[in-house]
Amino acid sequence: MTIYPAIDIIDGKCVRLKMGDYSQKTVFGDDPIAVAKEWERLGAKFIHIVDLDGARSGDMPNFDLIAKIAKSVSAKIEVGGGIRDMTAVDRYLEAGVRRVILGTAALRNPAFARAAAQKYGERVAVGIDAKDGKVAVSGWEEVSSADAAEFAKEMERAGVKTVIYTDIATDGMLGGPNLKAMKDMVNAVGIDVVASGGVSKIEDVAALKKIGVEGAIIGKALYTKDIDLSRALAEAENTEKDVNHMDIIKSDFIKDLKFDKDGLIPAVAQDSVSGEVLMLAYMNADSIRETIKTGHATYFSRSRQQLWEKGATSGNFQDVVEMYVDCDQDAIVLKVKQTGNACHTNNHSCFYRRVKDGRLEEIPTGTAAKPGILYDVYNVIVDRVNHPKKGSYTNYLFEKGIDKMLKKVGEEASEVIIASKNYVKSEVQYETADLLYHLSVVLVEQGLTWDDIFVELQKRYK
Repeated sequence: MTIYPAIDIIDGKCVRLKMGDYSQKTVFGDDPIAVAKEWERLGAKFIHIVDLDGARSGDMPNFDLIAKIAKSVSAKIEVGGGIRDMTAVDRYLEAGVRRVILGTAALRNPAFARAAAQKYGERVAVGIDAKDGKVAVSGWEEVSSADAAEFAKEMERAGVKTVIYTDIATDGMLGGPNLKAMKDMVNAVGIDVVASGGVSKIEDVAALKKIGVEGAIIGKALYTKDIDLSRALAEAENTEKDVNHMDIIKSDFIKDLKFDKDGLIPAVAQDSVSGEVLMLAYMNADSIRETIKTGHATYFSRSRQQLWEKGATSGNFQDVVEMYVDCDQDAIVLKVKQTGNACHTNNHSCFYRRVKDGRLEEIPTGTAAKPGILYDVYNVIVDRVNHPKKGSYTNYLFEKGIDKMLKKVGEEASEVIIASKNYVKSEVQYETADLLYHLSVVLVEQGLTWDDIFVELQKRYK
């Protein structure tokens, strides 16, 4: 299940409306770009943006700002509000937006929705905002006579792959989602349904996941701190990690550590995905406690003689996934999700120089992240097959069988082609990763390994 943190924009600012009422807006920030970066730092892979000015006026007054957001983060961006013709669709997708959401235009001109879906496939979604089961349009200021479920079925027949269903009565109220309405919509169609409106606590995420929605949009509850995004993401992924993303250790282990005469212990930061060693720093008891409390790597600066949170000034945060203590209890390893580069020299790792033939030489940043990650992904897929987990996307693919797997491979290959044609490097990178994952699934299903593929490539290499 996907969690979509929301950014609603009016006059270039982050706002939230109560029940879609423009007269009841609350401004939560003046810098939507900074908000998007924060959502990404906390782990968001997809961000939901609505141009509320555009939804009202029918044009795209915040296009330049949204295009900047798309270029500022690697997370996928979906955008709705004011997209009323193919030119608007083209402009957003060419600007790096991953998916556009058609609303009023889809209801008033179903042929346009069909044409957009045929042209861009899953990169086009339809937003269905309902009040008492009827579709609302023009920024929720008008309620039509169209039945929400019937309209969703019509969009499914038109080729739309995703509907974003908002229950206006619950939106911005922090009173919980309308679970019955969401379940009815999920049961009414065979395409993905993303739930929006009313999500106010972690239990709401669990409840929506149980219903079978593809994702949930969370807005006001993130800004009011009623929901911690990291914890919501963990709940959606069906992990058992707590809000700090740490499975282990209680603070009483600290008394057994062997600190040096200055009360410090060396700490190595390691990329949790690639295994690349990023940096060496030092921690004291207080910085260890702060790291456990916040989930963000916090060290002790020997030069400034104070605690420092990695990324507090540079933005290159380290979110701690796991902490390990060595056998002699005199060193620590932090496995982290690194935002940006770890080294102040602007290299990804501080260990970017290697000794070769007795001399130091610089190596390209990131080359420590070997294709071994493909083996790691492959092994996780095998583990899912042998030990199925509820809510696992990998298990879902194996339940659906080879036809579903091949369909996803085809879709992801198409996305690589589209991203490459549009010369959007971040999209090419993201979609290629998706393609490699789905190819790994097919290899497991076929009884092949990446070694088999590498051997074949080696045969062709002259």
